[in-house]
Amino acid sequence: ESGGQYITFGYKEKEDVSAWVDSLAKRFPGIKIGIWGNSLGGAIGLQSLAIDKRLAFGIVESTFADLNDVVYAYGSRLFGLKYRFLSDRILERAGQFAGFSPDDVKPGQSAKKIHQPILYLHGTADDNINVQHGYRIFRNLATKRKRLFIVEGGKHWGLAYTAGKSYDKALLGFLNNVLKD
Repeated sequence: ESGGQYITFGYKEKEDVSAWVDSLAKRFPGIKIGIWGNSLGGAIGLQSLAIDKRLAFGIVESTFADLNDVVYAYGSRLFGLKYRFLSDRILERAGQFAGFSPDDVKPGQSAKKIHQPILYLHGTADDNINVQHGYRIFRNLATKRKRLFIVEGGKHWGLAYTAGKSYDKALLGFLNNVLKD
């Protein structure tokens, strides 16, 4: 219901999250609000956490640090597009069409402005977004209250299934800590 015709990879969507937080804060005064996102949802979550301090915590899975980097990787893998300047140009054109700046979609840089607690999860066998994006994001997080959970053999989706009980333990431990504050 937020409107818009095109996806902007968090550039505009982070404002939608703030509107959602406005609504929840009015409806449930004093409630602790967090955000949980996987892949694109994680990128939106990181960018939202950087601009809206009312978000008390974040859980982020399998996301990218830099839109240009991940578009190049997808283009190389899916279409054999081996020229970075070409993928950058295609993304720039998409941004012009959709009304956003792809160069400003860098969740890894947004992480430098995040002081809320974060649980970051990524799989080592993620064919869509290399685990190196996760390491870069985690290193950049400004918060001291951060946890990195790497799932050996984990793919882009289904980290909970691959990791099993250790995933549950990490998630519930994190939530118990942030919700008791």
